[in-house]
Amino acid sequence: MTRSSFLGRLGLILAGAVILAVVLRLVIGARWFGFYGAATVTLLLLPLLALTLAARYRALGKARWPVVLLIVPAGAMALVQAGYWWAFFNLGPAGIPLGVIRVMTADVLALARPAATLGLALVALWLVARGLGQAHGR
Repeated sequence: MTRSSFLGRLGLILAGAVILAVVLRLVIGARWFGFYGAATVTLLLLPLLALTLAARYRALGKARWPVVLLIVPAGAMALVQAGYWWAFFNLGPAGIPLGVIRVMTADVLALARPAATLGLALVALWLVARGLGQAHGR
């Protein structure tokens, strides 16, 4: 994969994320998008991002394992987000403890969310910059 095709694919993935987010927001509304939207977009586009990064690293002769540093935490966070709200809304009275836990952890999560987001953004930027580099031994 060439540098220009790598950047092109990244651009398509970014555009796809924006379009998917806008369509979901329009179709399911602001309330439901707040519960499921970002997680859905993340889970649908992470595999494409992983494949694109891995293909570029393979072309450069670089190790592909660093992609896991983004895909696993971002995927886990998205699964927890979507899974929590699915369980909360579908368990009926058995979902009440989930609401209690959410209220009890809200302050800690509010503090951790920006750090987690920044950390994932920095890892993503590092992975893209690594993909823009030169092949080993050339």
